[in-house]
Order: sequence, then structure tokens, then C-alpha cells
Amino acid sequence: MYLRYLHSSGVRSVIVTSGTLSPLDSFVSSLGISFPVILENQHAASLDQILGARIRYSQGGIDLCGTFHRRSSAGYIYGLGEVIIRACQIIPDGILVFFSSYVVMNSCLKFWKTAKFGAAFMWETIMNHKDTFIEPKSKLELKAVLLQFRQKVRESSGSGAIFFAVCRAKVSEGIDFSDNESRGVIVIGIPYAPTTNPRIELKKQFLTKQRIGVAKEELKKNISADEWYQVDAIRGVNQSIGRVLRHKDDFGVVILVDSRFCSMPSKRFPSWMRGCLKNYQNIGHFENECKQFFKKRNIEVCVNHKKISSVMEMASGFVSSRKRHEIVEQKKTNDEGLPFDIDTLYSSEAVAAFEKSIGVEDTVPKRPKRSCIFEELEEAEKNELVDVSHSADIDDSNIQSGSGMVIQKTKPKLRLKPNNSSLIKGQCRPQIGTPEEKMKEHKSLSIRQSDSDIMSGWQRSAVEYNKLLQSMEKSKRITLKMALKNYATDNNFQTLISTFTMETVPNHLEIFKGLYGYLYTNHRPEFLNICRQLKLL
Repeated sequence: MYLRYLHSSGVRSVIVTSGTLSPLDSFVSSLGISFPVILENQHAASLDQILGARIRYSQGGIDLCGTFHRRSSAGYIYGLGEVIIRACQIIPDGILVFFSSYVVMNSCLKFWKTAKFGAAFMWETIMNHKDTFIEPKSKLELKAVLLQFRQKVRESSGSGAIFFAVCRAKVSEGIDFSDNESRGVIVIGIPYAPTTNPRIELKKQFLTKQRIGVAKEELKKNISADEWYQVDAIRGVNQSIGRVLRHKDDFGVVILVDSRFCSMPSKRFPSWMRGCLKNYQNIGHFENECKQFFKKRNIEVCVNHKKISSVMEMASGFVSSRKRHEIVEQKKTNDEGLPFDIDTLYSSEAVAAFEKSIGVEDTVPKRPKRSCIFEELEEAEKNELVDVSHSADIDDSNIQSGSGMVIQKTKPKLRLKPNNSSLIKGQCRPQIGTPEEKMKEHKSLSIRQSDSDIMSGWQRSAVEYNKLLQSMEKSKRITLKMALKNYATDNNFQTLISTFTMETVPNHLEIFKGLYGYLYTNHRPEFLNICRQLKLL
């Protein structure tokens, strides 16, 4: 309105200039006056000095869509942690990570400090690669943190540091991160303003009124309220992206982590970014291109310890897991860009490898392919309307899987070989001598037997377990089912237990307990310890 007043009062020239006006067409429309001369310059740096990636999925196939209803999902936050860790392995020196809000940043950092990633926690793994810094809200504290960050980048000689910040906050607007201070910028989510904000409500009302009674031919000139709302959020993303190139000789990598970025038109982003933005199924597909980008400039990531493998490899330690991970990485997507079908990769390799690792004799017959609990739950949902009296006649010792194969509820006994490495040749295990020691051993065995009996009672059929899941919100129920499906494929117990703990404790403990019946045998002792910590036993 103010610009309209200036224009109507006879002002001859109005010059509007900034580095974050794109997309220009929507910006001009929102100002309400015509601009006969529009100039959009390219960046001083050339196109080969920037590498852009839009990441759609996590390594486990979880859609990284940070909407309000999904951003608190444990699977989503764990997938973000995977992306950060992999980025630390391939991007040298300084990395800036921008979240959509302080709430999202704090919830992610809190989760990563308690979520396992192989032998260590996620946060520990990130700190092993780079020194970590977090944007404070105070200006005085920010100055001190920035000083420490820049000092660490200069002194690290390659390993660098990582700075966690927020879009539209102080770090994303106006602070200069040049050269080694920002070799990579990662944007997580889209910083939409709260819809209850009075400024947002009034702006939407104003734009909606402007379109009332306007001819269809003229509607294109007037931006809609929803389109303005999205453009306003993307402008915050573009401000964060601008931290990566600060002069004509600078270079770096931009990673946009949200599946919604992949479907956005390129005109929403700065003109100097449009030619280099590509969509990738996951961060693993982007690694080689990123490494080559820095290798051309004779820069490599300096890592002082053993490189951390992908979460699939670390979860089981089996050769079959490595093989299956390579298949996932190499599998092509269809023409629509949809994720790989994880069911086609599931086989009995994990079961066979587990039997081999614990010393099962070759005389033990091989078990049939284990059905995924996810399939069982889907089948249970389809049969929810089956008469209860009819289902009572069915033998409860068997469960019908989604593929039509009968799965034994009670797992067959395994004949185990003695672990010779734990005994000295020619010697026997020392006998328990005193009556006190015998009593202590007997008491310990009784406690373990009691816990085992209790947990055996937690086992539920797919139909019963699905009824428990129906008591949860739909978004949480989908998250748990996806976690079960991924667990059946990659044996990643840590991801599974982190997801279930966050979504079911303490309000849905029966669902958490029922998980016991669908765990591989080698993961049940660890689940037992977790239940003790939660005082469920």
C-alpha cells in the first residue's frame, strides 16, 4: 500500500534491490505496482562452483517429509541424523545446518543424543567427525559461538566443524561464512510461518480479497494466498542457501533435505542455483558426485578414525547385510521417481547368517522365508470383519502371513555348538563351591526364568497386535508399521527400538511389550534389558 501511495504521488523511479527477492514474479505481484524494468543477475561465481542436491528418502526408505504431523516421528528424525552423519563424511571443513524452527532443531538434537547409530549414539558419531556448535538466541552468546566455530575450522585442517542453526534467525541472515567456514549448507524442512500469526492471517485475507471479481485472464497477475505463503517460506530457504557462496572464487555444496523440495519448480530458487539442483533418492546416491566435486579442488575430508559405515551395515554385522545394502544402493527407481520396493529385497539371508554366527550345525534343516510382521498386520487389517467365533476355531499356534504362508508362532529350537573360545582346552568350567554361591546362582536362574515367562506372555498374534495399533493416531501407526517393515529387512534393532520407545512409551506400553514376539532371537536379551530400565519387569 505504501508503494502504491508513492507511485500515485508522482514518484518517477522506484528501485528495489536485494539478494533474496526471488522468485521475482510473485514478489512484484505482492507489491501492487508495475515494474517495466526487471533485472535478475547471475552469481559472480560460475555454475561449476556450486553443487546442489534435493534428498527425498532416508537410507532406510523413509520419506523425509517434514510436515507438522510427521516431523516428530522417530523414523523421520533418525533419517535426518543419517543424512547429517553421511554429509560429515563427504564434506570437508565447515558445514551449516539450518532447521525450519528452534522447536524442530531442539527435538532432533535431543533425539540424536539418545538414539543408537551402530556402537555409539548419533550425536557422538557426529562429534567424532566434526566439532559441533548450536545457534543461541542471545546476540552476545552468538558472537562467542561464531568466534569458536571459525577458530575450530581454521585449526582442524580438513575435519572442520558443524554449526546447527535456524532459518530466518541471525545466522541465516547477513552473517558472512566464506571459504572453509561454509563448504556445505544443509537445509532441513521448509520454514513456514505459523498460520495463526496475525501478519500471515492479514496478508492472506488481503490477497484473497484482491482476487475477488477479477477476470480469469488477470488472475495470473495476482498471486494467491496459498502461493504467497509457500513463496514466503522458500525465501527463508534461499537466504540460508546464500551462505554457501560469498565471493567469486568461493565454492560449496547445498543439500535440501525434504521430499517437498523435489516437486517444487526450479524458479522458486535463486537463478544461480537452478542449473545445478538435482533430485536424489537418498544421500548415498549423492556421495560419489560430492566427493568428485571436492576432489577436483584437491580437498578431502580429514578423518582421524575408522570411517563409519551405513546404518544397515552396522546393524547386523553380517555379510548378507552388506550385500543387501549394495543392492539397495544400485537398484534403479521407476519413471515416476518412487522409492524402491523394499519387499523385493527381503530374503532369508539374515536368518541364515544369524544361524551361522551362533554356530548352528549343518544338520539343522533351513527354515522357510520369514514373513514380515508388516505383511501380517496388513493381512490382519483386511480380515478385521471376520467373525470372531470362526477365528476362535483356528489353531492359535500358527499365524497367517500376508503372502499366504503359515508361520510358526513358536520358533524352532536351535542346536548350538559350544563356544570353544570361552574355555581353555583340557579344562572344565569351575564348579560353584560354597552353599552361598549355589543359592545365588539358583536365585539368578529363577529371576531369569521368571522374566522369560512374563515376556512370553507378551507375545500376540498379528490380529491382536493390529487391534492394539488401531488405538494410536494414524500417523504414529504408519510410523510403527514402517519401522517393523524395515526391521524385517535390515535387522536394525536400534532404529526399531528408538522408534517404538518414542512413539509408545509411556502411553502405549502394551504395544511396546508386544514387540517382543516379533524380534529376532539375538535381539531379545537387549530388549529384556530395556524393559528392566523402563521398570516393565
